[in-house]
Amino acid sequence: MDVFGTGVLSWQAANVNNIRVGVFVDAENSPYNGGYQLWNDILRRFAARNDVALLRLDIYLAFNAERIRVDQEYAHRTYAYRNTLRDFVWRVITRTVECYTDQQGNLTTGANADLDLAVGAMLMPRTWTKSC
Repeated sequence: MDVFGTGVLSWQAANVNNIRVGVFVDAENSPYNGGYQLWNDILRRFAARNDVALLRLDIYLAFNAERIRVDQEYAHRTYAYRNTLRDFVWRVITRTVECYTDQQGNLTTGANADLDLAVGAMLMPRTWTKSC
């Protein structure tokens, strides 16, 4: 997550001829930071304003594999959402939700994509020639 707590990390580097941008979105943390119903197509257009070169559009999603097996409605919505993101040229990275039980017997779920997002942002300068 970025220093502003939005769940959206943007990387910009100035080049002699243009500006190149990479956008990394942790979709699971966005609702907690004012990004509920984040419009990814508008975010993409905003990042590409002023004729900048979009190099990366990565979005990190979590899904519950067990629930997909038993809930057809959830499975349909999950797959439709991922396909819509791909239609808007987002690179979708998925993580499965893991279930943990603490010592008191409380069930906790989580799918941490923070490390993947950070590594993707750090490796981005090595892939300047690839664009969306």
